[in-house]
This record gives sequence, structure tokens and C-alpha cells, in this order.
Amino acid sequence: MSKGPITACVVNIDTAGSFHSIKVKNIISGKEDLVVLPISADIQKLKKADVITYYRADEQEICSMEQTDEERVVLLFSRKSEEGASQSPKVFWIAKGEKLPALEKVLEQNELPRIIIILLSLSAYYGKREDFAKEALNILRMSQDPEAIDALFSVSSETLRDLLGEKISAVSVQIADSLVNLALADGDLEHPRKRELRQILMLATLHGENHQKIYDFISKYERE
Repeated sequence: MSKGPITACVVNIDTAGSFHSIKVKNIISGKEDLVVLPISADIQKLKKADVITYYRADEQEICSMEQTDEERVVLLFSRKSEEGASQSPKVFWIAKGEKLPALEKVLEQNELPRIIIILLSLSAYYGKREDFAKEALNILRMSQDPEAIDALFSVSSETLRDLLGEKISAVSVQIADSLVNLALADGDLEHPRKRELRQILMLATLHGENHQKIYDFISKYERE
């Protein structure tokens, strides 16, 4: 589970070596914190006095040859200036994570994998939201990091659309998250096994689909 949201005001920005180091002051507690981002993060438009929201990963991680006690930041976006002027949120960093071969294959084909097609066909809830499900592929193009996608669950629907586009919804995040977890578990997305179907079809039952219908499908399912 990612840690956040943490909202803070930017005090100072320093770029040296392989990192951007952003000194911030927590809006609620007043404590200072250091946010370290890779040099690849595009923070050109980030400035002092901006108010940012960020999420950290649970695990400790060494980002380079230099050891750091800071937990890695997996999502960071701006909210408003210190003076309170509203502005559209802007993503400055989403941790990309390691590319997962199973997901890269899905993205090359630019089609939802069969395991998600099965979910859409069996679930009245997801079946009506196929367009949102397809937007999960765009999330996976931005990030295949489980902690970064987990952080997106904590973002409001309005902010999520502002950050990632009008077609993105909680359904898109849910599908992306499920595909990442399946890929990490070496799941077969095109020729799923029964255990993988149980995992993905739990989403259908969570959204009101009849349990017996799902059970019957899985019990009769034969893997191609």
C-alpha cells in the first residue's frame, strides 16, 4: 500500500547529480520533509511556494549508488500556489516501475487481454464500462509500478480526470491494478487458469454480480 496523500508547500528545489531534491513543509504538521525524484522527472514548471501532493512507496529502496533513507516517491502532482490561487493539477512524477513482459505484449497489441474480456462479458457493471476498461492500457503505458497505481486509488475522481484525462476513471485504475498484479504473479492473461479467473472475477461479485453465476462459469471453464 502506498503512503499518502501528503500535502506540502515547496520550500526549495535543488538539482544535482542524479536527483532532484525538493525541500517541502507539511501543510498540516509544519514538519519539513525531503522529496527526492530521479533526474528524469520533469519539474521545470515546479517552483517555490507551490503546494504539492505526493505519495511514497511502502518499501525502502536505494535509487542509485548513493544510499538514502528516503522512501521513494511514486506519485507527485501540484495543487495550488501558497497564496491559494487555483490551478489545474499537473503530474510531475509517476514512477514507471519495471516493464512487465506480459503487459508489454498487451500494449503492443493495443487490445484488452482475454482475461479482461471475460470479466466484461460476465459482469453487468464492467460490461457497461468497456471504454473505461480500455483506458487502463493508457495507465499501463505511463506506469507498471504497483505502488504508483495503488496511489491513484486515493486520488479523487475529479483530480484523476484532470491528471490523466477525461476518459480515465476508477474502473480504469482498477483494471490496470488487476493486470499488474496478475503479471507480477506470472499469470497468463490470454489463456487464464482457473485461479487467475477467480482473482479477476472477484471484481464482478464486488459490483453485484451473482456469485453462483461466477462459480458456475469457473467450474465449467476449460483452458484453451
